[in-house]
Amino acid sequence: MPNKPLLFTKIVAFPAPLDRIFGFYLFGLLLFFVFRVALCIQYFDRVMDVDNSLLFFIIGLRVDTILLSYVLMPASFVLLVLPSSVIHRTRWLVALYFALFASLFVFLEMATFPFMAEFDTRPDRIFLEHAVQVKEVFGMIFKGFSLPLLLAVVLALLVGCFTFRFFQSAPASFQSPRVANKLILFAIIALLLAGGARSSLGRRPANVGDFAFSKSHLVNQICLNTSYNLVYEYLSQKKAEKDPSRFYGRMDVP
Repeated sequence: MPNKPLLFTKIVAFPAPLDRIFGFYLFGLLLFFVFRVALCIQYFDRVMDVDNSLLFFIIGLRVDTILLSYVLMPASFVLLVLPSSVIHRTRWLVALYFALFASLFVFLEMATFPFMAEFDTRPDRIFLEHAVQVKEVFGMIFKGFSLPLLLAVVLALLVGCFTFRFFQSAPASFQSPRVANKLILFAIIALLLAGGARSSLGRRPANVGDFAFSKSHLVNQICLNTSYNLVYEYLSQKKAEKDPSRFYGRMDVP
């Protein structure tokens, strides 16, 4: 029987525990890249009508980095701050954490294809508003999109299982550096993740508007990933509910 840790160490050539952090980051980039290519192929003619259309792969890398930086923050704290003995006993939780996010990413990217075919955009606030109506939505999906839903669920489960087994196969133990070194390493990784999540040198973090490089809304949407877009839409909606004047202005009442 092959040695399980060997597969992980051959693919992820980083010293532990950085191997898990960089491993999931690279895995996430690959996953979103594959789905972005699939959307590019599906809407090839419209993509090619845009000048510098391949630029959306570079922009997509930036968007994916923002999302993955936020996802990696809790895992990085666990892997870089906690004692190695604790990490050894709970490494399956880290693998499960990565597997759940990988499954969610895949499911939402799969849901993008029928949604974009209908609305010409990635799942947005319309998707969120209807997502809470579970019974009605699933009834409609089973009637009109039963096969795509089945494929999305199966693929999400397969990717989740693969992710769990892959990160579970990481070396069970590693030499833990001294506390001072661990804190320095954590500070460096935390700064890198904060910079990746902010993705801007200005006063405000990057937002969806910063990634709109063309007049084609669809091409601009391909630059994004659906998980990022839904989080952005949700937060924007909450801000609008809290302070509508920020989005709609104020009406002068005589």
